[in-house]
Amino acid sequence: MPKYFITGSRVYGPARPDSDLDIMMFEKEAIKLHNLMGDIGVKTELINDGYSGFYITVKGFPKINIITTNDSHVFNQWEFATKEMKKIPPIKDREKRIEQFVSFWHIFDKKK
Repeated sequence: MPKYFITGSRVYGPARPDSDLDIMMFEKEAIKLHNLMGDIGVKTELINDGYSGFYITVKGFPKINIITTNDSHVFNQWEFATKEMKKIPPIKDREKRIEQFVSFWHIFDKKK
């Protein structure tokens, strides 16, 4: 069964009206999703912005950002950091929000 979760500002805020929806999943499953979307005519756009993945655009919905990894450790870091971000008040400054998110990755690594 595929494992995935929603992350990003739509989960832990603050989301803007134009914020995308971030979904973290393993690359193998993301490729299947990418191909399936193409098979039914949904536009997908492969990206290279520091993470593997692609965007899905469906008229009337926010852009969906699929973030992928092949590494279970990285997947678990993202999942841990997302859960921890949900526990704290939303951080308005994007750079500070990213900095806090990454700090949770380090906490995850120290727990191992």
